[in-house]
Amino acid sequence: MPDGMNSLKTNFSRTKTYDKIAWVNRSQFRPTGAHNVVLFYKAVFQDKRPKGGQAEISDHFPVWAEFKINSLSQELDQILNPGG
Repeated sequence: MPDGMNSLKTNFSRTKTYDKIAWVNRSQFRPTGAHNVVLFYKAVFQDKRPKGGQAEISDHFPVWAEFKINSLSQELDQILNPGG
């Protein structure tokens, strides 16, 4: 896992870390250090007392991480996707 991701609290009460991101550690594809959880409840639960309760959607937050790719990968993408 990218450094620091073990400290993310991924359950709904933000007390435990369950969810992970894994990748093959190669020089062409490495984490930038930017990562977090997506706090979707801020958009979904605008009502303080949602019908059915909060656990009806999920008890875990999605996690994300940013990775840096090398210039060879970027050149390949330009060849495969010209003009885009």
